[in-house]
Amino acid sequence: MVRRGSIYVMALLLSAGTLAACKSKSEKEFEDAPAMKVGIAPAGKPLAVGKPEKSGELATYGWPEACEYLPEADVRAILPSATSVTLKQESVVFSTSLFGQAKETVRDAQCTIEVMLPEKDDAPTFPLRIHVVERGYGTPPFAKSNYESNVTSGSDKECPATLVKSAGLDACGHSSEEWHFLKKRTAIEVKVDTFVPSGAKFEGMPDPGTTDKLEIIHAARMFWENDVAARFVAAVAARAS
Repeated sequence: MVRRGSIYVMALLLSAGTLAACKSKSEKEFEDAPAMKVGIAPAGKPLAVGKPEKSGELATYGWPEACEYLPEADVRAILPSATSVTLKQESVVFSTSLFGQAKETVRDAQCTIEVMLPEKDDAPTFPLRIHVVERGYGTPPFAKSNYESNVTSGSDKECPATLVKSAGLDACGHSSEEWHFLKKRTAIEVKVDTFVPSGAKFEGMPDPGTTDKLEIIHAARMFWENDVAARFVAAVAARAS
């Protein structure tokens, strides 16, 4: 004689087995896909900058090129799985008066980096973009004033204490995409896209404690936003002086 309780348990087991067998091809591929490696860029040599003027400001002709702060080798060290990395120097227009009537165009003050990650069969792949923007140089007091008046407006969170200490930063703040830091006489902004391909998983990301695809995607995005982005900032800061 079979008890009703036993029949109920057997029905649950059969139902679970049926659900597992009914997983879509894309779900199975997502679960089986290997996680992408994430590394750390070796500490770069600080870039040489010119001598500030009497006002404390460093004239723009003495600025280094923005792409020198995050060369391709550093990007690939952080994302070894990247299939391509391209860097593009761009100009930045700065306001040089209180109300913005006067402007100055600074060549090569921004570097736009496009990174392609391995393609997924079930979704189109778009480049991840990282922007390094030089915000100003000068004596430490001048750089601090520049940072406080222009850079921190978009930052609502403090940077991780480990990043601030290891990179030797004097100040640092960030939002979901923008990171701003002050180091000695240099103020720089680093923007990191928070868009991560839907099938991306990273080694070292916290275990979300579930097999739900949406939860794993969210965990991957949070890891990218809070951990991987900080590695790019650290690489840039290592070259600041």
